[in-house]
Amino acid sequence: MKFVILAVVFAVALARPQDAPAPAAAAQNVTILSSETENDGKGGFKWSFETSDGSKAEQEGHTNPPEAGSTDSVQVIQGSYSYVGPDGKTYSITYIADQNGFQPKGDFLPTPPTDPNNHAAADAAAAAPAARR
Repeated sequence: MKFVILAVVFAVALARPQDAPAPAAAAQNVTILSSETENDGKGGFKWSFETSDGSKAEQEGHTNPPEAGSTDSVQVIQGSYSYVGPDGKTYSITYIADQNGFQPKGDFLPTPPTDPNNHAAADAAAAAPAARR
């Protein structure tokens, strides 16, 4: 039995790739260029960071008093982040999260039709790639 287990371990060791390239993330050391945090202890905060690979992020938040007819306060958070993609382009997102949910914006994000009842616009957008085939 010991021989079988030893043979299996040996076979697995031989089967692994011998000269596999290192993953891209492991090949690059990333350092923190700046990092800041603030907290006012009353529901407000702010933080930001930037790294040597071009990534940046910042966020701030505060608590709004309850809206009319509610007893719950509303946490409002807004911020942005950006990073350099594998294609060398910088991708940026700005966002707000509040009582209306998470609302990201970015040039590369897909956008829904402006009128959700306008199915013709959505159908035309969906048919466009098929027409290029």
